[in-house]
Amino acid sequence: MTPGASALPPGLMPLAVRGHRLSIAGRVVDARTRKVIAGAELVITEGPEAWRMGLAGAPRARTCSLPDGTFHFVDLPEGLYTLSARLPQAATRYGTASLRLEVSSRRGPFPLALLALPPTAAEGVVRGAGEVDGTSGSPSPLAMARVRVMGSGESALTDAEGRFLLHGLEPGARTLQVSARGFAPARLAVRLERGVVKHLELLLRRPPPEGSSKS
Repeated sequence: MTPGASALPPGLMPLAVRGHRLSIAGRVVDARTRKVIAGAELVITEGPEAWRMGLAGAPRARTCSLPDGTFHFVDLPEGLYTLSARLPQAATRYGTASLRLEVSSRRGPFPLALLALPPTAAEGVVRGAGEVDGTSGSPSPLAMARVRVMGSGESALTDAEGRFLLHGLEPGARTLQVSARGFAPARLAVRLERGVVKHLELLLRRPPPEGSSKS
């Protein structure tokens, strides 16, 4: 740190970056988990006339997020900008995000612009029929149940409250297989959309007693 300079509070950026004037700074996160995303592509898609006039010879309309999810643009003319973000290496496992913001020389250190990329995902609760929760009167959540995407192999275990999250899936028609000790396995057909978290309630039943089907 430069002698005499004071540290900025967390979430704020200084106005200068290695001799350039900082214009836009931000962070890319996962919209569901809030974890930072590295390698996201940030593109300025709209800006003031002064920016458009100088665009041809200035490679300053595109950048990528760093390992800590942060990014910045420098030396931009004042005005309103539209910024979009995507994660090319994830293809359709994530949607896109955009943000409109103002660049102004009157601003001091400013909050980071947050761009949250929505994942293609499925989440929900697995419950067991016959396992009645005394407080709610409904089937109880099942811990350690496994939810698996057939064909692609992604899987997740439920937590103590029966919740699960299958994250970063390919969109389209999928079949989920659900299993838990002491319960008959089940399958569920779902359709996933890009950048949308599908919410599901899954119910497992006890298998019939041995010999119950015999006459």
